[in-house]
Amino acid sequence: MQSTSMVVSVLLLGAAIQTGVSPTGHALTFGNNTFYLQTPAGAHKHSLEAVLKEEAPRTSVLFRKDDVFAVWDSRGLSVRKGNHVKTTRMPDAARSPKLFTAEQIGANDLAIRAKQRTAGATALSGAVRLDDKAYFLLRWHDVSGALWLEALFAVDLTSENPAPYLVGRLEGRSIDFDRGASPAAIEPIEARKPVSLDDSFDRLFVVSDGIAAFSKLDDGRWGLAGYDPSTREFYFKIAGANLRWLTRCGSRLTAFVEGTAHGSLILGRFDIPTGSRRYLMETRGSIRLLDREPPWLAVAHEETNVWLHDLAAGTKLLLPDSAGLARVGPGVLVWSPQRAPTFAAYYDTTRAKQLTQWNQVRTSRSGTRSFLATVSSKSP
Repeated sequence: MQSTSMVVSVLLLGAAIQTGVSPTGHALTFGNNTFYLQTPAGAHKHSLEAVLKEEAPRTSVLFRKDDVFAVWDSRGLSVRKGNHVKTTRMPDAARSPKLFTAEQIGANDLAIRAKQRTAGATALSGAVRLDDKAYFLLRWHDVSGALWLEALFAVDLTSENPAPYLVGRLEGRSIDFDRGASPAAIEPIEARKPVSLDDSFDRLFVVSDGIAAFSKLDDGRWGLAGYDPSTREFYFKIAGANLRWLTRCGSRLTAFVEGTAHGSLILGRFDIPTGSRRYLMETRGSIRLLDREPPWLAVAHEETNVWLHDLAAGTKLLLPDSAGLARVGPGVLVWSPQRAPTFAAYYDTTRAKQLTQWNQVRTSRSGTRSFLATVSSKSP
């Protein structure tokens, strides 16, 4: 494990406001559910309305070349050339000898007739375009929500008669990416419901030798499952085991959390092009990334405390239990309570240093109107 001396800063709510004592030149105000931050380099704002709104789910994916379209939406996979359109959920996949043995095909037929399974695909796991072909990773779930098939299909966008065709099967089961935006404790991947058509569509991505998705095997190992169109070969590169959480941070790096034999969690990073991995920190509580931007910032719930770790600088901040936090400008804004803040502070996480803070102050004990106190740190 990486050994790093930690610089710790503690955020105390209710601390006395000090004005004009720091030479950093920062000021923080709050109004209309928005924080306004002034720094020596410029102004920033952060709306709490944007934090509370959930991102609208994607409902379709489209690829086009000239008059050829390949689209996945709630109807299924549609291919159009000119005025000719065909839509399918690839029902023949359940009987394909490329995917199943004769015995397995018989079992699939029985389950479909018993309405325990559907012949058509349930949802899309991912879709990408590589050169003139669009690739779609489709998945099938039974009535209980269990995944029983995931297969890769392609559409040649240059064909005179374009139609989806079966490429084959990636090894394992593709893994959905966590966006790193939820303040909730980390859930095991198995606890999530993957059946919705509005589920994320980004499990499939382009790599140097073709296309790939992160995948989990039945024995608990996980890694990169890929397909090389130039050789028409599938491959699987082991990355680790006991995966709890995964999110891509750009085209090269992926953050992951794995469980250990002694009950702790390890946060690490995986380099997609090289296949190398590096441990970043270990905790006995839950852990997640604040977002996917560099430098990586991790939120860890450890016993009764919540910490914000700057993984590059080796510093950490002790946070209030009910705090909200967001990267604003070059630093991090922390406020509490999360939905109706009365206190906020702005930090340089690389030094675990508070640059400015804001408190909500009432005019008098009998007054009915409150005002906002701005705390500034001015250069001498």
